[in-house]
Amino acid sequence: MPSHLNVSVVLPEDSTWNEVETKFLIDGRDVIDPEFDTGPCLDPDMLLGSDSPLLPAKQPREVMLAEAECAWGCCGAVYVRVRRDGDQVVRDRWHNPDDDDFSLAEVRFDSEQYEAELARAHAERSWEWPGRTVARLLRTRLRAEPTALGQWNSSLGRTGSSIRTPNRVEMMFTSPSRDVVRDHLRTHGDFPRNTPSSACGFP
Repeated sequence: MPSHLNVSVVLPEDSTWNEVETKFLIDGRDVIDPEFDTGPCLDPDMLLGSDSPLLPAKQPREVMLAEAECAWGCCGAVYVRVRRDGDQVVRDRWHNPDDDDFSLAEVRFDSEQYEAELARAHAERSWEWPGRTVARLLRTRLRAEPTALGQWNSSLGRTGSSIRTPNRVEMMFTSPSRDVVRDHLRTHGDFPRNTPSSACGFP
């Protein structure tokens, strides 16, 4: 019998990590929290939406669900493979690159229930504060219309809003566009150097 998925959003005041988290209950049980205690589950804006990485694609794909507070490369993360198998969606190959013993069982969902629950969770935004709603709508619009910033040789970096300043929207963009910056670094390199202060005339 397929498992049942329920998606909920945890706000910073209820999060151990003071973050907005996406919680996935499988048959009423949070399978991640008991096994991973070094960081929060990812923000819903990273996991939900019409282009959600959790939706099954033509090919199986790996998705990060939770990440260590420091960084995945330092203290790990929770990854799962999402794939379609007939009329079911399968989550398998759970792993944490920082913990060889981390393992969770394969889970199968009815594809209609699974996809409907992801869509419901994305549409249910009553938990958002005003600034976050504006940031999300602004991000969606600018991604759909890249020429809006492109006419100034710029591209969107990120938009967001802190719950500490719920009526403010933060926006970052790059100029030239991020693709140009990325190509420049790929072509010319990025060369960090650590120099003792004594080499600069300081004791």
